[in-house]
Amino acid sequence: MEKSLSNPALLCFLALTAALSTIFYTLIIAAWHVLILLFANYNSGTLWWFALPCFAVMVVSLSVILAWLRLKSNSVWPCAILHASHILWRRRT
Repeated sequence: MEKSLSNPALLCFLALTAALSTIFYTLIIAAWHVLILLFANYNSGTLWWFALPCFAVMVVSLSVILAWLRLKSNSVWPCAILHASHILWRRRT
């Protein structure tokens, strides 16, 4: 949920455009999730060299969608629901 709250803050604080703030924060979120994948035993048994790029692409694409949803809806709740649904779907597969 931090990503949903911080994208508007980046827009104001750094005076970036919506696209630049989304790219900047998406890379931060991807780095955070990659650390979790590598050091917290979060992957599903896949080899790390294969799981890492696949997971990074997934996190970056979902973060872009979440940032767009946060900026368009002006609410954090659609992002929280989408993020929770994604986690639930991912754990079921």
